[in-house]
Amino acid sequence: MKHNTLILLLKLCMLVCLSGCQYPDNNKNHQHPRGEAVNHDFSDAEKWSKKFDNPKRDNWQKPKTIIQIMEIETGDRVADIGAGTGYLLSHLSKAVGSKGKVYALDVDANLIDFMKNRIEKESLQNTTAKLIPENSPGEALKDVSKVVFLNTWHHVPSRKEYSKKMYETLPSNASVYVVDPEKGVGGPGPRDSHRMKASQVIKELSSANFKCDQMEETLKYQYVVRCEK
Repeated sequence: MKHNTLILLLKLCMLVCLSGCQYPDNNKNHQHPRGEAVNHDFSDAEKWSKKFDNPKRDNWQKPKTIIQIMEIETGDRVADIGAGTGYLLSHLSKAVGSKGKVYALDVDANLIDFMKNRIEKESLQNTTAKLIPENSPGEALKDVSKVVFLNTWHHVPSRKEYSKKMYETLPSNASVYVVDPEKGVGGPGPRDSHRMKASQVIKELSSANFKCDQMEETLKYQYVVRCEK
């Protein structure tokens, strides 16, 4: 009887150990390795849209302010990398006007389908949703003047290598804007251990010969890094 009880306790201990190893993010003190991409499953576009497209988001995200910071003008060709459910698309579309072009780029086919439906419903005729590889922006950046990563850069794998590919593809004088959650300020977004300092973003993009600086802005929870080719 004692022997069977001991075996049962050992099995329970093994299960607890395995559960902790398989799901480390359940521990609020878990530290994300520096420089490693943060991965989430974004395949359920309808679910994420309830969060990403909540009207209350405008209060802290300030999409109109982001458009102003990027100095988008009529006729610009802008790429939104990691566009998700298309939160920023209507603002970008309006800013570039009928003579401009907006590329909504993402690595998840379900999100691309969701954005295509959104583009049609909102009649964003100057906007196109395209699927891109996870490790490269692809050929979609060959004719754009501005690129924005909104809450996306910390998800990008092998960011220095990604930066090099982006630099090689973008035309001369193109600008890249990274809007990402600030460490130590709380608010919406990933846990603090998953956030990056602006200095790290600048270091990663500068390694590919971009000239980068942190911009002055009024966003409560985020910073903006601008890089130019």
